[in-house]
Amino acid sequence: MSDNGPWEVKCQLAGSPGPYTGFWQRIAGGGGSASKTTVWEAGHRVPSIVHWQGRIKAGSVSTALVSALDVLPTLVSLTNATLPLHRHLDGMDVSGILTGSSQKAHQV
Repeated sequence: MSDNGPWEVKCQLAGSPGPYTGFWQRIAGGGGSASKTTVWEAGHRVPSIVHWQGRIKAGSVSTALVSALDVLPTLVSLTNATLPLHRHLDGMDVSGILTGSSQKAHQV
């Protein structure tokens, strides 16, 4: 899973976007940033790579909207563990997305 880059408003104090300067975005007529707060690649949507031999089909791709907040509920579900009662988690179990059996994901 990838982070969505530095907060460029803080300049170099928040880290560097490295070679990802948003050049292609400016060519396409959009903003020129490849970091937080943009609607371009790496602004909100960031890549994730998951490998689970025998459970996740090689080369599969999903466009489902998931979050880093989904990691804990998913791991809890996959391991048949339980969480403390009376706790609300913002994340959801996305194991169906990982295995290709569902595309149920966040709407926003």
